[in-house]
Amino acid sequence: MAAVAMPAAPAAPSPELATLLSPTQVQTFTECSARWYFRYAVRLPDPKNANLALGIAVHDAIAYTLKAKMAGAAIEPAEAAAEFSDAFEAQLEDAILRDDDNPAELRATGRALVSRYVAEVAPRIRPAAVEESVEGTIAGVRVQGKIDIREQDGTLRDIKTSSRRPSGVAAAHAFQLATYRQITPKASNVAVVDTLVKTKQPQLVQIEHRIDDQEIRQTQIMYPLVQDAMRGELYVPNRASTLCSRKSCAFWKACQNEFGGRVSES
Repeated sequence: MAAVAMPAAPAAPSPELATLLSPTQVQTFTECSARWYFRYAVRLPDPKNANLALGIAVHDAIAYTLKAKMAGAAIEPAEAAAEFSDAFEAQLEDAILRDDDNPAELRATGRALVSRYVAEVAPRIRPAAVEESVEGTIAGVRVQGKIDIREQDGTLRDIKTSSRRPSGVAAAHAFQLATYRQITPKASNVAVVDTLVKTKQPQLVQIEHRIDDQEIRQTQIMYPLVQDAMRGELYVPNRASTLCSRKSCAFWKACQNEFGGRVSES
């Protein structure tokens, strides 16, 4: 039997590797450390798909509306929808579309989602900061993030787009909110996750979440633990992950070349 070629050792990390983490990095690493390696250590291109382009454009349009509100201007739903359309077109310029993607349909969905949010939710929000970049230290690890909305009473508000109606706050979202609570001096323990659901009849699901001591403790354990694992340079693919497919992962070719096996089509 011919000798089987072993995977090449990971490239030597830069001195800055894993010195500044984020909730997204922790989520990526714990889901699939190989995916983190390809994205953050090797820095392979990770082009957005059409759904991510829609999500970014929805955030941009809502941020535009609330920043205007902070400046004393009132944005109507139709204007916010137009802002979404412009942002979506800009995002599509460098997105990778699949054969079953329908930009016109996604554009109509996004406009409906933004219009509903601006009509129903935005009037009740008293924003103190929008798209606020934050950075701090958790258990000795430097951590950064970007908060969608921080309200005047300290409430953290996170906006999500999803194809499914959520039944609660996902573990990854709870980890993210607990992170933001610790590195944002003016944040309270109260958070709201607003999920815009991309169904034929767009839905809006609002879930209030109280950040507790156990969630804080989790971040204080996980950040140094994951940082040590990242710096240990032992990266393995999680082929059992629901995100491990040629449709969901931009790094599937590199993963097959590095670790062998086959990544499923979908």
